[in-house]
Amino acid sequence: MHPLTCQKGCFLLLHGWEGSSDSRYIRSATQHLFNQHYSIFRLNLRDHGNSYHLNEGLFFVTLFDEVFQAISLIAEQVNAPIYIAGYSLGGNFALRIALQHSKTPVKGLKKILSINPPIHPELSTDRIDHIPLFRYYFLKKWIQSLKKKQSLFPHLYQLNDIFQLKTIRDVTEALVDKHSNYKNASDYFSRYTLLGDTLKDVTISTTIMTAKDDPIIDVADFYDLCKNEHIHMMIHPYGGHIGYIEGFRLFSWIDHFLPFWAANSSVTLF
Repeated sequence: MHPLTCQKGCFLLLHGWEGSSDSRYIRSATQHLFNQHYSIFRLNLRDHGNSYHLNEGLFFVTLFDEVFQAISLIAEQVNAPIYIAGYSLGGNFALRIALQHSKTPVKGLKKILSINPPIHPELSTDRIDHIPLFRYYFLKKWIQSLKKKQSLFPHLYQLNDIFQLKTIRDVTEALVDKHSNYKNASDYFSRYTLLGDTLKDVTISTTIMTAKDDPIIDVADFYDLCKNEHIHMMIHPYGGHIGYIEGFRLFSWIDHFLPFWAANSSVTLF
C-alpha cells in the first residue's frame, strides 16, 4: 500500500463511549476538516460502530494496546503531519496515546487534542448515574451493545441478568466480576485514571480542553493536574459535555477550532 499524501495533514478522530465514527459530532468535524483540505481517519473502538462481530472479547477501556497499534499502523500509511483529536472517552485514549508516544513514537504525530476527557472515570460514572437523563441514555445504548454481543457469541455470553441492572456502576461491577481479571469496578477504573502527575512525562504538544459546566467531568481535577511545557490547558466557562454550541443552528465551534489549533503553534481561548 502506497503512503497517503495529504494536502495539509491527516486528522485521526476518536469518538466517545457508545459513539462511533458516524456520531454526529464526528461527522460534523469530518465535513469541516475535509472542506479545509485535511484528510480524516475516523477510528471505531472495539464494539462500537457495528464492529461487534470482529472480535469475541468485550470492550473494556483498558484495551489500550489495540488502539495504539491501530493508530501506529494508520500513521505508517500517511505521508503528512498527523493530528489526533479525541472526544470524551476518546479524549482519555488520546491522553494515553500522548503518554505512550513518549516511549514508542508514532510516525508523523504532531499534536494531540483531548476534549472533555474523563480523567477520573470512577467519579464520571457516578455522576452519570446521578443524572437520570444521562443514566437512561448511556445505559440504554450500552445494554443494546451488550445484547448485540450476546447474540453474536451466545456460547460466550449469558448477560440477561445484567440487562436488568439499573445503573452504569452496577453493570460495570457485574461485567468486571464475570468477564475480567480486575478485583472490582474501582480497580478497573483506576487502570485508566489520569489524575495527579500521570501526564508529567508527555513529550508531544497536547491540548486538554474542558468546560466548567460539564455535568459529567469535574473541572476541579484538571486544576490539580501536574503539567509540563508540552501540555496546554483550555478551561471554558461554558460548553457542557463536548457541546460548545454557537449560533441558532446549534453547531459546535469545535469544528472551526480544529484546523485553527492544528495550524498554530500556540492557542488561546477561542
